[in-house]
Formats: sequence, structure tokens, C-alpha cells
Amino acid sequence: MTDGEQIQTALSGAEQARVEQRKFGERIALLDQQVDESARQVSAAREALVDETADVEKLESFSPTRILAELKGDRVERLEREKAEQHAAEYAVATAEARLAQMVAERDNLRGRRDALGEVDATWEQALAAKERWLVTVDPDKGAAVSELAARIGGLQAEAKELSEAIDAHGRAVLELEGVAEFLGSARSWSTYDAWFGGGMIADMAKHQKLDEASARMRSADTALKALGAELADVDVQPIGELGITDLTRTLDLWFDNMFSDFAVRDRIVAAIERVETTLGALHSIGGQLRQQRDDVATALTRRVAEREEVLRA
Repeated sequence: MTDGEQIQTALSGAEQARVEQRKFGERIALLDQQVDESARQVSAAREALVDETADVEKLESFSPTRILAELKGDRVERLEREKAEQHAAEYAVATAEARLAQMVAERDNLRGRRDALGEVDATWEQALAAKERWLVTVDPDKGAAVSELAARIGGLQAEAKELSEAIDAHGRAVLELEGVAEFLGSARSWSTYDAWFGGGMIADMAKHQKLDEASARMRSADTALKALGAELADVDVQPIGELGITDLTRTLDLWFDNMFSDFAVRDRIVAAIERVETTLGALHSIGGQLRQQRDDVATALTRRVAEREEVLRA
């Protein structure tokens, strides 16, 4: 057998293993759903058995149910009927448990067969790489074309990774800012109440604690936005500006507790809310752009991988 024939045989074997693994995965996914449904049926059957057993126990014990049945003269008949229903419930539980055990065993068997195939994707890629190296020696033009495709695939994979990291950072920033917006919304209402109805030392302390928490939340949002900005730079998207809040208003309000300082605090909170909402709007726009870029890269990557595999299969 020539080198080319050996390489092609290895490639065919690796492809067959991939097909088998995919089929196993599909069957296992279906069994996962069936196992979940079967487990729910077992749970329902067990609950029904508990109810039927309770009905029997009521008629067998000195309970109001038994006394009433004896007064009516149908206790024996009702007890037999309830026992029959209890036995039927026991049978339903046993049947459901047996069905569940069978599905679990079948799924475990398929998982074992799938795992026995090993790292099929790695084997497949090794086979493709071997074919690619061989092509360079026997057909330089074709080998160069495949190498170019491999380079494009590598670049797209790197871009996909950067986009994934940017999307993760974007999600964290959105969560931080949504938390800030929610907190500042409640702080604005609290500040308005304090301005009109008075406060005192206890209220002042509570207000300062709220402002401290607002500052901490916004610093956390700053950090998330800076991290996002670094990730956006890797995927050619303009970063978002930082947030910030000073302690000036807090300090003034601490020493000059009057209507003016209360409104100053409220105005600062309102301004912060507006800035957060503006930033959230920009983030939502950027999120859409990132997801579109991710989808475009995924489509291009799938196409290039298919092109490379088509050439190397031949």
C-alpha cells in the first residue's frame, strides 16, 4: 500500500468514526429527553401511590373515615376497592421505574460506545493534516491551495475567539449597568422623599450609605466597561466611555444638611441615571454588532472548513 493509499484509508476511517459519533450523540440526546420524561412519570406514580396508601390507612385505622364507613355499612367494600387501587398504583410505580431503568441503561451503553471511539475530531484533523502534508510533496499547486485555506481557517478561528470574549465582556458590562440603573432609580425616589419630608441624623446616615453603594456600583461598572473596551479594540469596535461619580455632593450634604444639598444629591443621581441609560443604549447597539460579526465569522469559517475538507477528501 502506497503512502497516499494509507493516508486515504486513515482519512476514511476517521470520517466513519465522526459519523458514528454524531449518530450516537443524536440517539443519546433523544434518550436524555425520554429519561427526563420517564423520571417525571415515576415521580407522579409515586405520589399517586402515597395518596392511595393514605386512603387505605384511613380505612384500616381508627379514623373519621373508617368510622363513617362503618356507620354506612360499606367499610369492607370500600377497603377492598382502595386496596385494589393501591395495588394498581404499586404496579404503575414498578412499571415506570422499570422503564426508566431500561432507558438509563440504554443511554449509558450508548455513551460508553461513543466514548470508546476516542477523540474522533482530533483523529480526523490529524488525518487531514497528514493528507495536506502529503499533497504538498506530490501536487504543489493543490497543496498550496489547501495550505492557504488552512491559514484562513486559523485566522477565522482566532477572530471567533476574540468575538466570543468580547461578547462575554459585553454581557458582564450590561449586567453591571442594569444593576446600577435599578439601584439609582430607587435612590432617586428615596432622595425625593427625604427632601420634602425631612430626615435627621439617621436618615442622613442611610442616605450616605446609599451614595457610597452607588459609588461602589458605578466603579464596578467602570471596571466592566474598561474590560469591554479592551476586548472591543481586538475586534475593531469603538469603546464606550467610562462612568464616574465624585464624593463632592456627599461631602457637602454631610456638613450642610439643607434643602439645597438634598436637591443637589437628587440632581446628581438623575444625571447619573441619564448617563447610565445612554451608555446602556450604546451597549445594546454594540451587542447587536458583535453578534452579527460572530455570525458572519461562523458562516465564513464553516464554508472554509468545508472547502478544505472537500479538497482533502478527494
